[in-house]
Amino acid sequence: MKYVILIDEEYGYRSWISIVGLEELEEIKRRWATMKGLSCLVPVTMIFPHARQCTVEDWLEWSDTEMPQERREEVEREAMVFHAHVHESDDSSFDALPGHKIPKALFRGFEIDGKEWRDDELYALNLAATEECPECNQPGDNCVCGEEGMTN
Repeated sequence: MKYVILIDEEYGYRSWISIVGLEELEEIKRRWATMKGLSCLVPVTMIFPHARQCTVEDWLEWSDTEMPQERREEVEREAMVFHAHVHESDDSSFDALPGHKIPKALFRGFEIDGKEWRDDELYALNLAATEECPECNQPGDNCVCGEEGMTN
């Protein structure tokens, strides 16, 4: 069986999909439970390593309230579907861990698996992952403007 995680990223108004096996799902659940201080600066792929941005069609393939009964039964045989909402600590959820609340970090930043990430480090990760650096319009890995963290 495969596990489909549909991820709603509020800050970026983006949708993501991650299709994983049981071992990867258990690892994601374990990591989710270690998070503290989740903010809009945390890249979705830091939480869900196999996630990719998806289209409306991708999303509806797995989660559509208007889905024909035959397709719904097919999905239920093929996969278990979970939903995650990613934003701030008090406004994020993952229905594979119902009721789990993400606590605030004890410092200014984010923590996962016991590793602390400062906001500037998270910003650099996000910037490097973008298609173009906003300063020099080059892909993140080829930034030439000297933005700290762009080539790390």
